[in-house]
Amino acid sequence: QVKSSFLASMSHELRTPLNAIIGYSDLLAEDIEEMGLEEPLVDIRRIQKAGAQLLAIISDILDISKIEAGQGDISLETFSVADMLDMLESIYTMHFQERGNELVVVYEPDIGDAHTDYHKVQQILTNLLSNANKFTDHGRVTLSAKRQVYANQSWLFFTVRDTGIGIPPDKLDTIFDPFRQADESMSRQYGGTGLGLAICRRLCEALGGSVDVASTLGEGAVFTVRLPAVLVDPVR
Repeated sequence: QVKSSFLASMSHELRTPLNAIIGYSDLLAEDIEEMGLEEPLVDIRRIQKAGAQLLAIISDILDISKIEAGQGDISLETFSVADMLDMLESIYTMHFQERGNELVVVYEPDIGDAHTDYHKVQQILTNLLSNANKFTDHGRVTLSAKRQVYANQSWLFFTVRDTGIGIPPDKLDTIFDPFRQADESMSRQYGGTGLGLAICRRLCEALGGSVDVASTLGEGAVFTVRLPAVLVDPVR
């Protein structure tokens, strides 16, 4: 817990100057674009991209550190599941198109509302979508959602299915461990810290749910999130 608290503190301190670098590079890019200078603009765009990648890594470290240090507070609210899914589709469609991928979002018309932590559910789905997009090239990623009732409780099921590279059978048991990817060489080829899926599992557990994966190597992967539609007693 001491290590997690230290990492959380360090990550927070790193974000402040990095946000300044990103902010000033954005302003510089605007000025250079107005001046019509194409060559330096390419370099500024590289700085922006590298800054965004570094910020994402720091954010992942901060998130997992907070969770493991027991600092991940849960904020309950009632929200439309359909509205959240529509928002995710509108935000991420362009990101998927940049990699030649198609994003498809489908859900039952009567999916209804949820009473849980909106931002944590959004983060779970965002991490799964980003993971699917990263490991899929000119393919399709489908985010689907449905509601089911059993044992007198209403549950939400979110499924992210991709047509990407898939996961080796011997890696399925460790795919949700921190700093793990399906293949150690993937961190060099695809980037990232291997924290996204670990964060997903921790957040699902905090919201009283779970996340599972099934995959066939070379044919893609299917991640299934199960969450109570109404969270009464958050897991601490």
